[in-house]
Amino acid sequence: MQQPKIIGGNSSNDIAGTINFNNSFDVSEIKRMYLINNRSMDFLRVWQCHQIEQLWVSSLHGSFCFKLIKIDNWELSPKNLKCLEFSIYK
Repeated sequence: MQQPKIIGGNSSNDIAGTINFNNSFDVSEIKRMYLINNRSMDFLRVWQCHQIEQLWVSSLHGSFCFKLIKIDNWELSPKNLKCLEFSIYK
């Protein structure tokens, strides 16, 4: 499992308003994109990945927490695998 990384964006303001951008983010490998809006802050969303998959996430507003688990045996994975956890707060 690759170590997750945060690719910070930037913004610019003028009389017309604000534009947010992330010019260092390479989107050439993205195959699908989803925009998710939970009905409640108490809702826990689970994303179950395939054996080979990359996931990019962009938060329009709010915060989120990731818990990543590297599967070492796809046939019979033990319940005590180490979890990598990180959060983004805006």
